[in-house]
Amino acid sequence: MKRRLGAALGVLVSAAAIPFVTALPAQATAEDCKTYLSGAGYVIGAGVENACNMGSGPFPKPEFCITQLQSLQVTPEHAGAACELARR
Repeated sequence: MKRRLGAALGVLVSAAAIPFVTALPAQATAEDCKTYLSGAGYVIGAGVENACNMGSGPFPKPEFCITQLQSLQVTPEHAGAACELARR
């Protein structure tokens, strides 16, 4: 009986941990947005930081992120990709 209970508890704990373990590597942030833009040749200043920060977090605003980056002369393709990285 104890052996079954232990095995069941082990399976339950393992199953509960899977979402946490698998979600961690896929988490992107404002830092990923800035790194992407830096790699594409853009200067990372306060405007880019603000746009990337607004595009990430628990309540991302991707429209603001894209619009702000485009107002800073970031191409639409780069702005969309960077804000998508921030949003994930």
